[in-house]
Order: sequence, then C-alpha cells, then structure tokens
Amino acid sequence: MRESRSTYGLELTCAYMRPSSVCDYRRPATHEELIMTTIPYRAALIVGAGSGISASVARGLATAGLKVGVAARNVDKLAPLAVETGAERFLVDASDPAAVAHLFEEVDTRLGVPDVVLYNAGARAHGPTAELDPEAVRKAVEISAFGGFLVVQQAARRMIPRGAGAILLTGASASALRAIRTPRRSPWASSRYVVWRRARHENWA
Repeated sequence: MRESRSTYGLELTCAYMRPSSVCDYRRPATHEELIMTTIPYRAALIVGAGSGISASVARGLATAGLKVGVAARNVDKLAPLAVETGAERFLVDASDPAAVAHLFEEVDTRLGVPDVVLYNAGARAHGPTAELDPEAVRKAVEISAFGGFLVVQQAARRMIPRGAGAILLTGASASALRAIRTPRRSPWASSRYVVWRRARHENWA
C-alpha cells in the first residue's frame, strides 16, 4: 500500500500548491487533472469535504467510477456536491475517536470498505499568540492534527490486511514554508505541519 507520497499524493499536491512546472497558477485544477492514471479502486471517503480541493477530488473520483463518500460536521453544505457527484453524505466530528470509528463503520456498510481516504478537515484560531483563546487553539489542533491521525488509523486498519489502498492528507504551504511569516495563523500552520511530517515518515509494507 502506498501512502501520501504515491502518484495520487503528488496529484493532490499539484492541485493544492500548484507547482509551476506542472500547474497553471491562474486557474483551479480540473477534476480531469487529478486523474492522471487509471485508479484501481472502488470506494473513496473524503473527510472534511467542502467546496475547494476536496470537491475537485470528489468530482474526479466519481468521474473515474468510484463510489464516493463525503463527511463533515455540517452535511447540509454538501448537498449540492452530493447531487453533482452521486456521493453519500456522512456526519462526523473528526476530533472524536468514537465518531470517527462510527463513520468508518457506516462507510463500510453503505459504500464498502474505502480504498481511498482523503483527510482535508481543518480548523483555525486567528490572532497573536499572546491573545489566542486556549480552547480555540485546542480545537484547531484536535481537528487539524489529531483528527488526521484518527482517520489515518481507521483507514490503515482496513488497508494493511488487504495490502492495498491510498491515504491522502492535504497540507498547506504555510505549514512548511511560511509558518514564520504567518504568526496570526500559528496554531493552524503548526497542526498542518504535524500532518505533513507524519505523512512523509509513515510507511507500510
């Protein structure tokens, strides 16, 4: 099984960070650009789905013929995407271990065991460090970093025995390149950095 450095992870990075050698900065990626090879999977789950990169991935996977599940704290906002792609909607608080475990059980039943899992959820706490609300920072870290761990853990438990699957984690340039220049977004940038480092160092045979 390949983790986020696989072909599909690189495609996701292209859509998010737009490297000039591959992507056009002047427009968002099309879902066709996200599918550069034939995807040998049947079901996908996107946690933290919204209207940006996760929606583009959902469209691309649906176009490739995969069953798609989209999960978020507010499923009402996902209605247009679900209609467009035929995706199933799931309610989840990604920072709650029990809720994430239940999400995967629901997905297993309604879609089948997911072959592709994308974690895109995140929360922010804006402001100077000295003035930040500790509870807002705690929530940002729980959703952006701890939630990523919970989702990857559930996905890995299903993929490792089968020896196949793809786990994708979205990141941000602020987490690795501009954290020092974005002091008012330090909790979010730090949380994304944790996810980024974990993805780079995780490896399953």
